Amino acid sequence: MSPEPLQSAQTQAIPPASQFAAEANHRIANHLSMLAALGRLQAKGVGKTPIALSGTDVQRLLEDFAGRLETVADIHRLLAHQPGGAPVDIAEYLDRIAQRLVSSLAANDETTIECLIPMRLVLPAEQAGALGLLVSELITNALKYAHPAGVAGAIAIKASMEDDGTIAIEVSDDGVGLPDDIDPLECQSLGFRTIRLLARQLGASISFDNHGLGLSCVVHIPYAGSALKSVS
Repeated sequence: MSPEPLQSAQTQAIPPASQFAAEANHRIANHLSMLAALGRLQAKGVGKTPIALSGTDVQRLLEDFAGRLETVADIHRLLAHQPGGAPVDIAEYLDRIAQRLVSSLAANDETTIECLIPMRLVLPAEQAGALGLLVSELITNALKYAHPAGVAGAIAIKASMEDDGTIAIEVSDDGVGLPDDIDPLECQSLGFRTIRLLARQLGASISFDNHGLGLSCVVHIPYAGSALKSVS
């Protein structure tokens, strides 16, 4: 069953069918380009591996990439019914992505995820695609690695508008955090390289806080005054 259209923050006239098709095709092309970039990242990482990969290693790599394909497909379905030029409600959009990931990946049914966005913020559909992939990667990492013992965990997504118009989006968990010798801004693992790549596509900066009660990542998307806006 196709998902219901995301609600736009403003009502706009529905564009002609030819214009809507052109915009949809452009969006698909952008999503495929993002997938190609992620595939190249994965291939480059495999090429640098000093030892031969086992069948299990190859299976895991293919499953990870298949998961990213499914995420892109989900994001495209969520955006498919957006009228041309209509902005995307960040809270509703990220909450849908988060709930889908938890239902498909969480090993423990008691894992909880909350989208805590007190104000309404909107984002152009083109940027929403890259943001959805980035947040999906952060959530997936938290689901896989935050609680290696398999206990139930909690993940939170927060967003706010800063004084300079920048949007700050935070994804945090209550897990074990990262080892002290891993810097997520330099780490060459596929997950962190993917996060940095998507942040660059957004023109965003990222920061991590590897605190004692989990890991949090904040994505700062600049120039919100022109590309993003809050509405009452």
